[in-house]
Amino acid sequence: MIEGLGNFLTNDEMLEAVGAGSKAIAETCRALERLQAEVGKAKRQAIPPVGQQLQSLIESVARPHVEAILLASEAKMKMSAQLHAVKQQTLQKLQSTEDPELREQARQAFQNQEKTAQKLREKHRQDLLAAETVLPSEGEEASLPLLDESEEALNEGLSDAVGLVMKAVVSDVLRQNARDDGRRPDGRSLDGVRRITSRASVLPRTHGSSLFTRGETQALSVATWVGSSTSAQREDGMQLDADSAKNFYLQYFFPPSCVGETGRVGGDDFPYTIRVESTITESNGSSSMASVCAGCLAMQDAGVPVSRPVAGVAMGLLLFSDGEHRILTDITGFEDGHGDMDFKTAGDDKGITAFQMDIKVEGITLDILADALDKAQHARRQVLKAMAQCSPPPAATLSPLAPRILKFTIPNDKISAMVGPGGKVIKAIQQSTNCTVQVDSTTSVVEITADSEEKMALARSQIDTVIGNVHPGHIFRDCKVVRVERFGVFAEVAPGKDGLVHQSELDFQNVRDVAESYKEGDLLDVMLLEVQDTGKFALSRKAVLQKDAGQDWSPPPEPEPLTVGEVIKEARIVSITNFGCFVEVRPGKQGLLHNSQLAIEYVNSAWDLFEEGDKVDVKVMELSSKRISLSRKALLMEAQVAA
Repeated sequence: MIEGLGNFLTNDEMLEAVGAGSKAIAETCRALERLQAEVGKAKRQAIPPVGQQLQSLIESVARPHVEAILLASEAKMKMSAQLHAVKQQTLQKLQSTEDPELREQARQAFQNQEKTAQKLREKHRQDLLAAETVLPSEGEEASLPLLDESEEALNEGLSDAVGLVMKAVVSDVLRQNARDDGRRPDGRSLDGVRRITSRASVLPRTHGSSLFTRGETQALSVATWVGSSTSAQREDGMQLDADSAKNFYLQYFFPPSCVGETGRVGGDDFPYTIRVESTITESNGSSSMASVCAGCLAMQDAGVPVSRPVAGVAMGLLLFSDGEHRILTDITGFEDGHGDMDFKTAGDDKGITAFQMDIKVEGITLDILADALDKAQHARRQVLKAMAQCSPPPAATLSPLAPRILKFTIPNDKISAMVGPGGKVIKAIQQSTNCTVQVDSTTSVVEITADSEEKMALARSQIDTVIGNVHPGHIFRDCKVVRVERFGVFAEVAPGKDGLVHQSELDFQNVRDVAESYKEGDLLDVMLLEVQDTGKFALSRKAVLQKDAGQDWSPPPEPEPLTVGEVIKEARIVSITNFGCFVEVRPGKQGLLHNSQLAIEYVNSAWDLFEEGDKVDVKVMELSSKRISLSRKALLMEAQVAA
């Protein structure tokens, strides 16, 4: 047996690998032969299952009918029925014989069956036990004559004999036709491929589907976008990397109905996990290779970016006693059963991606393998050409029913902001967008899984907003007011992220009483004016009204940088604390006016002099990356000196 995978191996590479493996195995075989010569036992001579006279009679009766059937090019079921009828006719003729020699050979054929021999030996053993006789040794028991004179033994022996000889006759006729006439039971030449038809999008509610038919073998395949990497199939094993996962897997179903029977039916560049299901609806050989073809078409129909379409084909072999051989292309189940090899290859017209071989003989030569590989490559080229004519063709675009996956990288220091305390932010994003969001803290890769492009885009937008990856001019729609202050309102632009809409940016007209016009829970459309150094958002409702009215809007110009000693007139007090007040010195930029710098005389509380929203003149006293220190006292003292 040979099996393996490849990255589009050429035939020469395949032969080189098999040759190297064959040389290595030869050493082991020679060692086993030496061991056998030293300690091995002589093999028992097998008893011929059918006597020569009985075999000749069965052949003479059955062979003419078998030859006619294998030349008639009938379908699988009809040919099987005809061969079964020949077997029954031959059996009936033999059962009516009175020849004692034939009857004795029939009984012997029954007894030569291993299972029958075991039953008879066990019966003989039980008889000895019942008679309280000493049991024979293992060697003596094996040599005991096993005779059964019943009519049942005669009929079973004849049935067994006819079955064995019929199989040999069919195999011999198959080989003779292939060797002498280059003809196969279904009328094809040795290298002929069965008629192929294929259809895509055959099932309405799947991500991708196809129906592939080659002769009397048919596969219905469905490709499903299972989801992100978390949906990959986990593998358990003894190897070091046992905890691995497959982002592509195929599930193969071969129900009894496909052969006319009844019974119990039981990477990084590509972030998706794909499941392909192949259900065999009809089978006459090579159903696994039909699954390769149908699966490839189904994946294309689902929009999977298949770089090189592949097909599969099974090759057969007929070996003759004089050393000659014949390779059969695209074998049927009949040829698989009576031939000497089942060699499956998958790939395109240039290379092999997977292969598996079963042989019924002791071995084959590299020349035979080379012949099979060459004919298999030619056959795959034919199959791929037929698949290219699939009607209707694969959709080649992502199914609207398939999940959407987006991967991107964010700065590592932004992961905590995106996740939030206890996962609060990332959970809110998932809940509000109905998406699955995951982040890998080691690679900073974020993965979004959604059932539509719109939801995926919304989740991406919210993540960008939360980590501050937005630019002035971006509009946020339907933002909920989460807090109302005298100087403006705070609107939530994304889960866990809000910004200030200042009183002056609420409307074209000045809003005198913010609390009277707005309340928590109101929905606003706002525009981002600035992302401050602290990460806070300065928002404007007025800018959105202006833009929606068709008026041109552009982000406000970058303010001049502050300098120590600079005097800022009518700066607005944003908030008041126990130790002073915060004053807006540039749009979105605030400085601290400490209690000690409020007036010439010390003031215990800023509330004694000001209210939030008041205007005040201040002087910049100190600048650093962490704070801006302001003073009103310095300006008052300068005015006093000047006076």
